[in-house]
Amino acid sequence: MSADLASALAHAAIAAVDPRVCTRDVLRREAARGPWTLFAFGKAARGMTEAALEELEVSRGVVIALDAAPFAHPGIVVRRGAHPAPAADAAEHGAEIEALARSLGAGDRALVLLSGGGSAMLERPVEGVTIDEIARVARALMHAGADIAELNAVRRCLSRLKGGGLAEALFPAEVLVVVISDVTAGPTSLVASGPCARPAPSPDPREVIARRGVEGMLSPAARRAIATRADSRPGDDVFARVREVVAADVGTAIDGARAEAERRGLRVGIDAQRIAGEARVSGPRFVRDARAQCARDELDVWIAGGESTVSVRGRGRGGRNQAAALAVANEGAPDGTFVAIATDGVDGSSDAAAVWVDEDVVTRAAILGLDGHALLDDDDSHAFFEATGARLVTGPTGTNVADVWIWIDHAQRRLRRNATTR
Repeated sequence: MSADLASALAHAAIAAVDPRVCTRDVLRREAARGPWTLFAFGKAARGMTEAALEELEVSRGVVIALDAAPFAHPGIVVRRGAHPAPAADAAEHGAEIEALARSLGAGDRALVLLSGGGSAMLERPVEGVTIDEIARVARALMHAGADIAELNAVRRCLSRLKGGGLAEALFPAEVLVVVISDVTAGPTSLVASGPCARPAPSPDPREVIARRGVEGMLSPAARRAIATRADSRPGDDVFARVREVVAADVGTAIDGARAEAERRGLRVGIDAQRIAGEARVSGPRFVRDARAQCARDELDVWIAGGESTVSVRGRGRGGRNQAAALAVANEGAPDGTFVAIATDGVDGSSDAAAVWVDEDVVTRAAILGLDGHALLDDDDSHAFFEATGARLVTGPTGTNVADVWIWIDHAQRRLRRNATTR
């Protein structure tokens, strides 16, 4: 029963951030008649573009998506992107988008559709820096535990279109930016490295590369770009022409899970604190806090959203949600179910959209002789959940708003059932 509920809540969270529906609703409220020139990139690019073509007069555009299937619209060019590392031809796609952006004038309207994963898909390296170097530096920073703000501070210096660079190329056209945000603690300028957003003054990319120990792996051109571009920003006149609307974020996914739980008669609480920190630490901490909240407020379900991190040490397969859930399992059978959901349908290097841990999963792992501690140390959490069958596989969902964690408290549900049968 707990597995069925875990799966239902995960499906509800993902369905709530359907990019086609969320983008359509925004465009019906916010967008004037066209014609519009469209720019879309990120994991939700295809669904967002479908909504735009249904709702607006679009004359032309470029879409960078995870697949290159064409749209029926003759003016829309589709390029295949990649994530988390950029595609080999990403620089050519970036040059194509920059050229189209610079062709617009003061009387033109640009629709920019942004979603998580767009940073790897929209790349236009500065002079002397290659796509391979950008990917290598980003990978090293992630393995060193850098958060999204640190990653983007460095990426902005190495790429012409990040940190307001696309807005600068579009100026003086009127720009409407629709965002499906995977950022949970910080400004939307962090989504896809903020191609149309005013870049945040911190963190300083020079400090990031020094603190994370990657300075020595940078080419002279990359070090020069970071030194010269760290303090540069597009002018205020550029951003005066940009209007941004958030179509969905992790709160939208949380609301979807909450609505499904309440439909089933469960009492739900929402954690105001976002998921953060090292996954193997934050997972068990979330469960302890959730159990306490449910006991105090007589709740059945406790939900939070955000994004933990994994400092990679081993050679296994997995992701931050599975690492968090395996850390929970390693503490013994919980009196409840912990559910960890990757809204993009892909947790790290695995194919798991969601995993869960309850007493049955811990018992099954023991019967199978799985060493959860060794698997976690080798960053091989995927092997644990594949063997125990405690995972939901959806394939890429075409959206991305970070992660949702859910605690289903068995003790409170048991107490409530006992009270109603007396």
